[in-house]
Amino acid sequence: MTLGDEEFLARARATCTEKAAWDNRAMLVTYLRMHDYKGTPYKCPICGYYHHTKYNKCRSKAFSKRLKGLLH
Repeated sequence: MTLGDEEFLARARATCTEKAAWDNRAMLVTYLRMHDYKGTPYKCPICGYYHHTKYNKCRSKAFSKRLKGLLH
């Protein structure tokens, strides 16, 4: 089942507020390495801070593309 645009955007905003936010990518990468976490950092188009995801590259790109399209 695919979410409609409004529900997708609402869930993305809720998820953003629940995630740890980092000022810069380098700090987040250091944290991930120190804790041996395999997440991928990304700059959030909602808040402008950095978060990390466990999505694979293809799924992450699809999510970001849809989110950016809805925000603009």
